[in-house]
Amino acid sequence: MIESGILLTGGGAMLPGMARRLSQATAIPVRIAPNPLDAVILGLRAMAAAAA
Repeated sequence: MIESGILLTGGGAMLPGMARRLSQATAIPVRIAPNPLDAVILGLRAMAAAAA
């Protein structure tokens, strides 16, 4: 996480100022996923497929 940074997804990524605040608090780069809500669904789908 320290090397690649934090990738915000879901509703938290959509909160104004969240990425900046998290970056300041952790001193780790923070990025927001291009489609934060879609990222959550696609991740769950991949996990479900791997478990099957």
